[in-house]
Amino acid sequence: MTTSRAVALSLAMVLLTGCTKTVQHRVAGYYPGISPTTQPVPKTAVYSIRFLDEKGKKTGGIPNSHRLIQAGDHAGFDIDESKGVVAVAGEASFPITIPTGYGAVWSTTYRRPTQFSKEVAKAAVATGKATGYIAAGVVEGVLYKLDEDEDMDEMFERMNRHLEDQRRLRKRRD
Repeated sequence: MTTSRAVALSLAMVLLTGCTKTVQHRVAGYYPGISPTTQPVPKTAVYSIRFLDEKGKKTGGIPNSHRLIQAGDHAGFDIDESKGVVAVAGEASFPITIPTGYGAVWSTTYRRPTQFSKEVAKAAVATGKATGYIAAGVVEGVLYKLDEDEDMDEMFERMNRHLEDQRRLRKRRD
């Protein structure tokens, strides 16, 4: 990676830091006295069980309830006569205890890039490519000047082959 591309990549990383939106998604809430249900999860993510107070605000959770659930798999709750309330995550299920006066919900939190960060990333890629082409032109110009010296012909040929190889590689990537 050339220095100019490294600088462009570093600049892009600095600009993209913090350019995300935090998305919280709840699936299949359960409140004592209401029939439990399961629902398909919309996005593959790590979900965990969180407790809900009377106002529906998340207030805590069940340690070690984190499960990777694939999009379309069901998550929710069920009642088992021998185990009581059972959490369902895809094909797995396990008994849970919900504190008195609270409900429960499967919940996930993930970050999604904002439109601004997507546009900055596009601009950074374009800037990196342009910088690479300019740097290649500068090197070609310097090598052309060196070619005027008869003693430098061998070095010029090697550098010219190297530049051609780099152009071919760049064309394959693009």
